[in-house]
Amino acid sequence: MPLAPETRSVLAALSDPTRVTIFDALSRSPASITTLSRDLPITRQATTKHLAVLETVGLVRSHRVGRQTVYEAVTAPLEPAVVDLSESVSTWTSQLALLKRVAEAQP
Repeated sequence: MPLAPETRSVLAALSDPTRVTIFDALSRSPASITTLSRDLPITRQATTKHLAVLETVGLVRSHRVGRQTVYEAVTAPLEPAVVDLSESVSTWTSQLALLKRVAEAQP
C-alpha cells in the first residue's frame, strides 16, 4: 500500500537532520528564530528556510509576539503518518513472511 501524499510530505520534511533538531526543540518549547539559531550550526537565514519547510507541511506554526515571530511544533500531522507507516510495516511483514515460506519450501 503506497504512503499517502501527506505522509510523504511529512517524512520528506523530517528527512533532514537539522529540521528534526528544530522540530524537537520546538516540541519542548516555542521559540523565535533567534533563539533557535543560537543552538544550531547554521545561519538565521538557513533556520528560516528550514522553518518554512516545516510550516508548509503543518509541523510548525508561527505567531507574532511583539516584534518577534514565535514558532511552535504541531504534532497532529504525525498521527496519519504513524498510521500509514504502521500499515506499511504490517504489509511488508506479511510479504516477507510469505517470501520466507516460499524460500524454505524450495529443495
